[in-house]
Amino acid sequence: MNLLQILKMSYPQFDDSDCKVHLAVKNTVGEDPLNEFLSGRFKEWQEIQTKKNFSNKYILSLIQIPDKKNMWLFAGLYISHGSKVFYEKNARRYKYSTQQLADDNLLAGRAIISFERSSRQSYPYFNKLKDKFKINEIKANRIAVQDFPGHENVRIKKEILDLIVSQGVDSWRGGLGIPGIYLITDLATGRFYVGKADGRKGIWQRWSEYSKSGHGGDVDLRKLLSEKGSDYAKNFQFSVLEITDTQSLSEIDVRESHWKEVLASRTHGYNKN
Repeated sequence: MNLLQILKMSYPQFDDSDCKVHLAVKNTVGEDPLNEFLSGRFKEWQEIQTKKNFSNKYILSLIQIPDKKNMWLFAGLYISHGSKVFYEKNARRYKYSTQQLADDNLLAGRAIISFERSSRQSYPYFNKLKDKFKINEIKANRIAVQDFPGHENVRIKKEILDLIVSQGVDSWRGGLGIPGIYLITDLATGRFYVGKADGRKGIWQRWSEYSKSGHGGDVDLRKLLSEKGSDYAKNFQFSVLEITDTQSLSEIDVRESHWKEVLASRTHGYNKN
């Protein structure tokens, strides 16, 4: 079934001749539309545009699914009520007023669309491509932050960590609620920071502190963010090196030191001791 058929069924008022598609992808300043959607901010994020991209009545919003080039998440069907100009850092911006269709929960966050993008255009007219949007899958539940994948498979950027912590996802709270050794990778430079969690709530507690401040109270990371700015923490990726079955602080210290040596994080990373 193509997307137009199901749109007509779900939204009888929809006029495909008066619609633009928003092919939302991660932009040059690192904003990720999928994260905006998962955190409930997508509508507001989409309403700020650098050009008058939404001159038609309808906006069909699709978000590219990471690592799946031709797969898109249906993020909603919106009505545009026009825009106002404002300036941000001396650059012209357009603030749109939009309304998401009331019965959108039938599809938004559930429908996965197959579409092969043949150009760099991010705002094509829907009626010119309507036969190319195919329904690949309709999930039983709205997409959300994935459940805890197991310690050996944890590899998340800070923006995802922020969502997990803010939502208090039970599987992550339980999976990370044990002592262990973790790694923070600066994806902008490739430098490492090895840390330990030996508190009662384990890695979950430490990572919650990183989510809140960016540096988690660590002296070396605090210095880095004071130089680069707090937004620099968006470059951090979090993973688990090992979990420990001991409550001995000295043994955890030994394992932390081991990983610092293995990864040379004292010489070439952010660990100074």
